[in-house]
Amino acid sequence: MDFRIADIFVDRLARLTGEEQKSVRITALDLQLDPVNPGMQLHKLHRGERKHV
Repeated sequence: MDFRIADIFVDRLARLTGEEQKSVRITALDLQLDPVNPGMQLHKLHRGERKHV
């Protein structure tokens, strides 16, 4: 699986608190290391659903 991080992800990450950033980084790393981890629930993203920008 190719793992890419969009610039907008980095921008939004910077808006989070330190603890929230830590949680997001751990989750992103876990996903990168084991994308079929049964503890992960992936959801398909649809274009145009950016409600909370």
